[in-house]
Amino acid sequence: MKIEKDLIIKMVIAGILGILIIVSVLVIVNIVNKDNEGETKVPVATQDTESEDNEEPEEEVEPIEYERILALVRVIGESSMQVFDIEENISVTLNINGTVKFEDEYGTPIVMDKISTGYVVNVKYDKATYTPEFVKISPQIQVLKNLSSLAIDEVLKTIQIGSDIYEYTDELVALNGEEGLILLDLSIADDVIVRAYQGKIWSILVENGHGFIVLENYLAYLDGRLEIGNRTSYAIIEDMKVPVAAGVHQVIITKEEMVPYTASVLIEENGEYIIDLSDLQPVVSQVDIEIVQENSLLYINDELTELTGEPIELDFGQYNVRVENEGYMDWVGILVIDQPYIKQIIDMEVEPLQLHMTGPDGAEFYLDGVLIGIIRGFEPIIVPIVPGGHVLTLRKDNYQSWSQSVFIEDAGEDYYYTVASLEEIPQEPEPEPEPEPGEGEDEDTPGDDVYEND
Repeated sequence: MKIEKDLIIKMVIAGILGILIIVSVLVIVNIVNKDNEGETKVPVATQDTESEDNEEPEEEVEPIEYERILALVRVIGESSMQVFDIEENISVTLNINGTVKFEDEYGTPIVMDKISTGYVVNVKYDKATYTPEFVKISPQIQVLKNLSSLAIDEVLKTIQIGSDIYEYTDELVALNGEEGLILLDLSIADDVIVRAYQGKIWSILVENGHGFIVLENYLAYLDGRLEIGNRTSYAIIEDMKVPVAAGVHQVIITKEEMVPYTASVLIEENGEYIIDLSDLQPVVSQVDIEIVQENSLLYINDELTELTGEPIELDFGQYNVRVENEGYMDWVGILVIDQPYIKQIIDMEVEPLQLHMTGPDGAEFYLDGVLIGIIRGFEPIIVPIVPGGHVLTLRKDNYQSWSQSVFIEDAGEDYYYTVASLEEIPQEPEPEPEPEPGEGEDEDTPGDDVYEND
């Protein structure tokens, strides 16, 4: 117990001593501060100058020099982008890091993956580090899609799209997906994006290639139509090979006299889809031809066809038809067969009667007061004439005109009329001219008033 009391006493004494020490320190500090307040203060300017003299001089920062270019994107890596400066015709490799801003043509921020090989971009980059401040899809570029016509000249290095002709250089980026594109393999059936600037094409990117449709056993469908979807139609010709965009398409093959072909087909890129038309048969029609005139002869495509009173079975199509019958004009026409049943009524016209007029050589022949012609020799003038009353007239200089009213009957036979001669008009002799006075008298002959004596 005695030991514990001694320990407590010692701790109390130590605590009192600690408090005394702290109070003493505070008193001393207070006295020092009062002494400092009475001292003269050093001017601020003097203190700053001394401080600046003691500090080390700062290094000068050089300004960043930038370059702006219009460039064709050629290769994109993880931390680099190889481009071709279109205006300076030089290649530039850009260093790409997280500070680079990427924008579309409208200035909207995008990720780097939205820019690919073949794009044309506006770039602002640090000339010292080749690090871009931004890479923006250029709005200056002409972008062409859905080509309706295309002509490539590898000698002149030109590409005609519609009525516009563009040039291209060896720097042209031509890709089908990730593979290189042979320009002559390009087709208007391809889904393609063409980028051009100031009359030059810089990239051709095929987004969806094409395959082909090939027809076999198609001869019966020549001059028919091949329709692909709702946009494309072709006339069927020999050995045709039609480029078609890869994908599924509705195909329709038609010809008037043939069964139509309809199917959905899958066209694979660079592949051929063969359509065999050998199993399709022509469409057949029952054709009822009725001819009003009996005993007529019917020719279909110049072949005599027997008339039995029953319909004729003909394939769909066009046929040349001719009907003949004595006493009637030939009926000629084209018969179009495009329905399962067709009835055709043919009524022939009566063949017109002919008037054969013969008369004296050189006589003018008039029919109903209209000059028809001049009779030469013994050849008659032949003219169509309708049944009924008519007036025939012959006229010739120095002859009496001949005129006759006739009635032509509808007997189905030609009418012949001959006038052997015309009555000549008598000609009065021309009077002889009277002699001049004294003309023809003998000088030795006495006048009337001179008489001889017996």
